Amino acid sequence: GTGNVGGACVRALSAAGANVKVLTRDPSSEKAQAIACLEGVTLVQGDFCEPSSLPSALDGVEAAFLGCSNFEGQVAAEKNLIDAAATSPSCAYLVKLGTCGTEGYTAKDSVIQYGQYHAEIEEYLSQVSELKWTVLRPNDFMQNHMGDIFGTLPMGIIAYPMDASSKATIVDTRDVGELAANLLLSAGYDRHHTQKYDVCGPDPICTEQLASMYTAALGRPIAAVSPPASEWIAGAEKAGLST
Repeated sequence: GTGNVGGACVRALSAAGANVKVLTRDPSSEKAQAIACLEGVTLVQGDFCEPSSLPSALDGVEAAFLGCSNFEGQVAAEKNLIDAAATSPSCAYLVKLGTCGTEGYTAKDSVIQYGQYHAEIEEYLSQVSELKWTVLRPNDFMQNHMGDIFGTLPMGIIAYPMDASSKATIVDTRDVGELAANLLLSAGYDRHHTQKYDVCGPDPICTEQLASMYTAALGRPIAAVSPPASEWIAGAEKAGLST
């Protein structure tokens, strides 16, 4: 509940007048404190990786949002929350944050590691009979894009290790969070049960088009470049990103 999508979901729920429990490993963290002051919000200390911390966090909760950073223990962590929600006497519905729904991306044989993770988690969720659920599948977050280009825009380039004409439907994490909140607040969960929704921006856009937009907005030339993957990874690591 303290990440980009989860935080947006919490803010939308609070604005709608809902009472919201936010599970966080560290209630004193800057992100947690940023939402602690919102109307109706209560911070609950717990961890997806510690199943014993979850039942009390879900006490009295009618619907839950499951959003988790991609990491090697993600499958087990999300299964823990699903199990806790399914056995909770109050929780009837869960909205899971997945990843891109393009064919082959979220799949057990996906070439994308976290695509494999999400496929396994979604399969597990589909086998839980005690819980109604929905999966949101955003493609490409605008906030991630802004992080990607932070170091390259001053050099007059946008760099991605792919064809500059390849298109993606970029979406803002706040839009995804607000959609999750609307689902959690919906009058009945049956309509959205077992649905997997692609959550995308209005139009597909490529790096070349983005470069043109930045050129117009900044008043100086911005070029789209396509470095080899090895160069892009080396640059990301140099900038401090984990690969």
